[in-house]
Amino acid sequence: MFFIDTHCHLDDILFKSISDQIYQKAQFLGVNIILVPSTNIYGFDDIKNLSHNNSGIFYSLGIHPLSVIPNTHSNLDILYKLVTNVINDKKFIGIGEIGLDFRNIYDDRNITLQKEFFVKQLSIAEEFSLPLIIHSVKSQDILLGFLKKRHNSGGIIHSFSGSYQQANSFIDLGFLLGFGGSITYKRNTRVRHNVSSLPLTSIVLETDSPYMLPSWLNKDGGFFNSPCEIASIASVLANLRNCSLAEIANVTTKNVVNLIPKLNYFICNSK
Repeated sequence: MFFIDTHCHLDDILFKSISDQIYQKAQFLGVNIILVPSTNIYGFDDIKNLSHNNSGIFYSLGIHPLSVIPNTHSNLDILYKLVTNVINDKKFIGIGEIGLDFRNIYDDRNITLQKEFFVKQLSIAEEFSLPLIIHSVKSQDILLGFLKKRHNSGGIIHSFSGSYQQANSFIDLGFLLGFGGSITYKRNTRVRHNVSSLPLTSIVLETDSPYMLPSWLNKDGGFFNSPCEIASIASVLANLRNCSLAEIANVTTKNVVNLIPKLNYFICNSK
């Protein structure tokens, strides 16, 4: 079976010196493509090099909302220049990880700054017709408000945790919804209801590794998440939807490829 991990921070320090081995093990387990989003300008070169050293790894460029700090608007200019330089790179697939994260944020200045960075990065994506990898925490309705005013090329709402109604609003705007380790916890009733009820054609798989541990890793101390968990997460999804693992693999992979046609070349050459 062919799986895609649509969100993995393989450049994280926890993967340092073992990223190649993790990728090779993931391939053995059927995870043939891994999308690695950047979170700040300082990691752009590392992510690009990681992608070019491993055939099934692809990258996106963006500034994470929690990487936004005052007096760093020049980082947006750096991002724009980098995107211009790599726009024809076969491993570059979009703008992300960008978005809004308002958990434990009570400073209006920070909220305003996050919005400014988000809107500017939406403009970059729109100019180059690039899909988006969007992070949203306690901000879904505000995000929807911004996106409804744009003409972006869709994308993925990473680790979707909003309501069923918000999910459908994102889908109507051309977005796919990413689900990962959170669906493996029985207490996450809303997430599990959404992933069971929404159209499978709007769902993609992710690990957000090394973060967002699935339930079986959370029980065992000392382990961290990796793309190797995708097949097990997909099995949970298959059980929740009462369908086969093969259907989950086939449909979620097709969903990603429809969003990012660049991946077709790799898939055709890996068969």
